[in-house]
Amino acid sequence: MKNLNNLEDLLLAVKSGNDSAYEKLCKDYLGLVITLTDKYYVMCQGNGAEREEFLQEAKYALYKAALSFKLDNGRVTFGNYAKRCVRNKLISLVRKYKSKKRSLIVVTPLDERKGGSASNFNCDELGDTMTALADKNLSAFEKTVFSMYLVGMKGKEISKRLKIEQKSVNNAIYRVKVKLKGIDK
Repeated sequence: MKNLNNLEDLLLAVKSGNDSAYEKLCKDYLGLVITLTDKYYVMCQGNGAEREEFLQEAKYALYKAALSFKLDNGRVTFGNYAKRCVRNKLISLVRKYKSKKRSLIVVTPLDERKGGSASNFNCDELGDTMTALADKNLSAFEKTVFSMYLVGMKGKEISKRLKIEQKSVNNAIYRVKVKLKGIDK
């Protein structure tokens, strides 16, 4: 076996499927992988992302970079090429999480609003008693619609977000109002 301390030999060994060569490559470029992982992971931390997933994707991108790097290309070093490949992969992962965030309904459930929230909803307006009554007496669907309605969304916007008919949303809002008006405090 060739000397794996030489980058060219190391890359050739990775391309030929040598696992220990890939492990050495990972060790040699661990600083780059961790730096980029941490930089991009932090952008998605609150969206359900896990650092380990970002780290694995970065290592996979490093492996793909080793496989696709052209050794006879004198214009680009492997370090710069690997950095670009890892960065691009992590940016794609960030976009995936950001698009998931956009597609999710980001509404604070009624029972989480008791201590206040970052939304436009002011708990003092409805009162803790009303919040508890609404949470107790409404169906899960009605709670979702009502939560969105309370933060200022219109029926048309709610129906688009939930991907249901606007009539269903309007009916749910009506039922909520009737239920809450009919409750003896």
